[in-house]
Amino acid sequence: FSCIFASPGQYVEIGAADSQIPCPPGTFSDSWGAVSQDACQTVSAGHFSQLGSAEEIPCPVGFYQPEPGKDHCLGSDPGYYSPAPGTVEQIPCLPGTYQPKNSSFECNVSDPGHYTDIAAATTQFECEAGSYQSFTGSFECVLSEPGFYVPSNSSDSQIECKIGTFQPLAASTGCILAFDGHFVATYGSDRQEKCEAGTFRNSIDWRAGNRCLVT
Repeated sequence: FSCIFASPGQYVEIGAADSQIPCPPGTFSDSWGAVSQDACQTVSAGHFSQLGSAEEIPCPVGFYQPEPGKDHCLGSDPGYYSPAPGTVEQIPCLPGTYQPKNSSFECNVSDPGHYTDIAAATTQFECEAGSYQSFTGSFECVLSEPGFYVPSNSSDSQIECKIGTFQPLAASTGCILAFDGHFVATYGSDRQEKCEAGTFRNSIDWRAGNRCLVT
């Protein structure tokens, strides 16, 4: 019978040994017949190892490790992600994206009607009434134009003012009914027009506001 060489991840430092000694957690050895703990190499950043490891193990996606010699990896925090095996640092989600969960390998793109204007966001934000956003992955909302309005939060489009109404201002939540003596004949108008001489309009005789009545 012959003696057995120490296995990778193990070492034997004395003669007449009847067992081998595992490399400590955070180290590894890929060689046979190691005679001391000096053969156990420190794992590099972005990796880990446990007791008796023959190789260093890359941190899986969603995890990272900035320090060498560790026996575990860290899950990415909310607002951050770790996209590839062996990641050393977690990466903040860019504006237009967010991540509410731990241990993520990617960030979520903000939905239409929403935005994120900061890095490392853990949630997306609603566009407020008077503003909207048609696209995904946005870092700001768009104010409604004159002649349009946005009545509620989280809207993905603006709405034209109807005939008989108008809106001269941007960032509006509604339209204005044409005043007595005035009318609005088109959609999306930012102004009302005066009734000409010989015509009239009031909210009792003609509430619709799309034209004036002949006297």
